[in-house]
Amino acid sequence: MMRVIKHFFPHLADMFNQMNDPRHPSYIVYSQAALIMMILMKWNSAIISMRGMTKQFNTEEAIDNLSYMCGQKLEEKPDWQTVNNYLERLIPEQLQRIIQKMVKALIRTKTIGAITHHIVLWMPIGLSAGVCSGLVSGHNSEDDNEDGADDKQ
Repeated sequence: MMRVIKHFFPHLADMFNQMNDPRHPSYIVYSQAALIMMILMKWNSAIISMRGMTKQFNTEEAIDNLSYMCGQKLEEKPDWQTVNNYLERLIPEQLQRIIQKMVKALIRTKTIGAITHHIVLWMPIGLSAGVCSGLVSGHNSEDDNEDGADDKQ
């Protein structure tokens, strides 16, 4: 996944970091790219839970990979609560614009048909489905209704 990102989307980390950051400036420890790349690593590793992500990526190799992907030297990885707090505040439309740019870039290079679909084609879709809908953070907007009643009548 790292090679594909660096080859086809070399400025992806910069694009993530240029989004409006929803966090208070005094609380920022990790770049937006580090937090989103952590989710991409989780998704690519087929890890189901956020706590599982924290546990499985608690290795020097995972921290080095995350550092490489986000272009920031990290001493430790963000924990699941930090990632969740960031995702809860993130405006999904910002990510959707980046996904659109990624897909357009792939179409322009005419390589989309020649590449395997697993990472290059499905990464933007997975990012969109997971992060933008809140499923990656463990929050499902359909579960917001306290009494479980169906609002559609």
